[in-house]
Amino acid sequence: MRLLHLTSLEFEEFYGEEIPPYAILSHRWGKGEISYKDMRKKRNLEGPGFGKLQGFCKFARSNLSVHSVTENEDGAEPGWNESTLEWGWIDACCINSSSSAELTEAINSINSEFCCVYLADVTSTSEIYVAQEFEASEWFTRGWTLQELLAPRDVLFCNAQWTLIGHKCIHNPSECSSYDAAMSLNKEIATATNIHPKYLKSANAYAEASIACRMSWAAHRKTTRIEDVAYCLLGLFGVHLPPLYGEGENAFRRLQEELLRRSSDQSIFAWFNVNRYLLRYDMPELALLTTPILASHPTDFSTSGNVESLQRAPDTPYSLTNTGLEIRTRLKRYRASGSSETFYTLQLNCTGGQRVQPFYYYSGNPSTTMPTQLVLLDVGSVAGTRGGINQEIMRVHVRPAANFTKVKHPYQGGETDDVKYVKSDGDFYGFMQTPTGLVRVD
Repeated sequence: MRLLHLTSLEFEEFYGEEIPPYAILSHRWGKGEISYKDMRKKRNLEGPGFGKLQGFCKFARSNLSVHSVTENEDGAEPGWNESTLEWGWIDACCINSSSSAELTEAINSINSEFCCVYLADVTSTSEIYVAQEFEASEWFTRGWTLQELLAPRDVLFCNAQWTLIGHKCIHNPSECSSYDAAMSLNKEIATATNIHPKYLKSANAYAEASIACRMSWAAHRKTTRIEDVAYCLLGLFGVHLPPLYGEGENAFRRLQEELLRRSSDQSIFAWFNVNRYLLRYDMPELALLTTPILASHPTDFSTSGNVESLQRAPDTPYSLTNTGLEIRTRLKRYRASGSSETFYTLQLNCTGGQRVQPFYYYSGNPSTTMPTQLVLLDVGSVAGTRGGINQEIMRVHVRPAANFTKVKHPYQGGETDDVKYVKSDGDFYGFMQTPTGLVRVD
């Protein structure tokens, strides 16, 4: 890793465990950013980019310190040693943009305890107006700044004049070298990001959120390159992917497939696309739309901020094969009120926040033929174990892509159904249906 010395402004490279504590600069790119080549050739040193670099180095030296444990030879309790932070990292100049290897390493390995956030559009000196400008800052709209907000232990915010205006305040002061409850911006951060304060309370609290919830935090953030919609979330989920610029939306699919391999959190399926005319009041009773089983963009999770994972024994692990995604789990049977039509429910191990009922996918009645539909039921419409459905249901019609076979349930000794879905962009079609009721059959 190439780091910048905060005093000499010289580069030095470190590897593995030799990497010292360092601070990253989180910022919106502007005109005249200084590059790695500029620094090497000592050019563009009068531009705004170099001025930003100097401001960052001075700010980090003045406001951040490194705490280390000192061992006492006489057997006394260990003490703390405090020293000035010496190293920093800036994406504009610490990466040689002509090297794909360096870019890959930077995307997958940035892991700093310290972050200095430079808000160029926060210019007011009034405490009231600073809070308003802070919440409205464009910094909160960018994709890469999400992990820069959540992953570091110490996050300090400064305005356009490099004046400290506050920090992300964790609840354990011993974890944070810059702890000052009076300078906490957690309330404003929660307002600007829709991230619940409980996920800001400690250094790794965000990892407790479900996949769907974390995806919702990125729903309205933008990136310059479409692939970065996925790459900027790697640190948020603790996964590694080689960047393949030019793959377009497939990058977000690759991210979800990697999450399926690593996690049993089925909230990855608890998304709902609201950007396909589904909420129009003049929408016909049956409005056709295409929708894959995996989301195409974080915006599909914009209404999933309250989704929480359920702590229960996972089902048989699902797998990605050359034909698609295979899930083996227990199903429950329902029928429509006033109808003999039967639905089988695939229960996901997640819930909608305060509600206790899980999300469901509904499929057509299993038979010797392949099922023809899945139905996604909004968790908010489930009144209890038995009872009617009060809200709309999204049915998803699929072409023949699955077979049901009876197998023993691995945890409860009962029977379940093995369902196999094909992974494709165009297999799934959905429409909104007017509210109806479902009654539990078994």
